[in-house]
Amino acid sequence: MFDKTHIRNAIMDSKAVMYLLPKQEIKDAIVKCNDVDINALSKEVKMIFLEGNGMSVENKMIADYLDNTLDKKNTKVISMCEIRVVQDTSTII
Repeated sequence: MFDKTHIRNAIMDSKAVMYLLPKQEIKDAIVKCNDVDINALSKEVKMIFLEGNGMSVENKMIADYLDNTLDKKNTKVISMCEIRVVQDTSTII
């Protein structure tokens, strides 16, 4: 489980990048192919999750999730993942 206060504070930080790491629940749903919302994910996203890799998402999407204003499909996907915050240390030239 994630700390909502930490996530909310990170959303305001322009250098924070939000990542979704798949839990076993979403991997199982992808393999079983019995969930309409999970089946609607692109093949690329399914492969990322099945391989156990994370994927970055927009901070606004996580904010909407925390505020319970995100659409049903994306809410389901995020609820089956772990939210991680990473500080972006890249330099843009």
